Amino acid sequence: MSLSAFFRMQCALAAIAVAAAGCASQAGETGPADFAADTGPAATAVDQPRVVAQVTTDEGARITFYNERAAGDDPVISVAIANATATPVVDAVLAQQPSALELFVALQPGRVAPDELVREHRLLAAADAAYTPEPRVLTAASAVGSNVVESFACAGNFDGWLAAFNAGAPLLDGKYAATNIGATSGYVGYAPKFYFDVCRVTASPFGYIVRTERRSNASAAWAVFDNGSPLGLNQRYRFFRNTFTCSSFQYRLYVEPFGGSYFRGATWADEWSCAITL
Repeated sequence: MSLSAFFRMQCALAAIAVAAAGCASQAGETGPADFAADTGPAATAVDQPRVVAQVTTDEGARITFYNERAAGDDPVISVAIANATATPVVDAVLAQQPSALELFVALQPGRVAPDELVREHRLLAAADAAYTPEPRVLTAASAVGSNVVESFACAGNFDGWLAAFNAGAPLLDGKYAATNIGATSGYVGYAPKFYFDVCRVTASPFGYIVRTERRSNASAAWAVFDNGSPLGLNQRYRFFRNTFTCSSFQYRLYVEPFGGSYFRGATWADEWSCAITL
């Protein structure tokens, strides 16, 4: 049996035995979700996650670390990044596919990391040979302290945004990147890993709505998980999970501009695999 097939079988068995383990399947769900699909109206509620830590870098990036589970359970960490300027230090760290703990340590050297980030990293390391029990020392860490104030300048620069997106987006089963006009959404299934990226490319007196939403299954209403609004010209929003278990939720990147267009991209793992590395 191939490694991929083994992980798929393990996830399926775990879903049958214990749905709460995160490998749960839902009736009517088949295969990886289509990120480009229109999945219905805007969220009708707020599913407020628990914040583990927040960081504002010298580059102006605002980074929020969430734990999707209760404090006593095995942590499942997701990360939101919003920035109005270029962030070469953050981008260099993301290009190394960090765990949430590694990202925190690289951007906050000398600061004690929250216990939930430490525990989640060790669980990830136990499941994925790309990670070691102690966080890797990422090469961009020494560059922290640079004060970058330049605009990211994605407007009129799809190739530049795409290169930045590709540098940070992990190599997973599905991928989408395009220019979008009008209100739109795209979602992934119960994937253990995914990465969202959106950058506004047209001016307007109003800020764009941009947020990550989630729902428990295809019949449930969407709820706002992280709100990155308002999104101004050349401002960028990213949200990702790089963890060890499938999620109990479907996630989507929802964007509603007041006229104009934006670049939007995503990568995601097969929602049924539950594998970290195939």
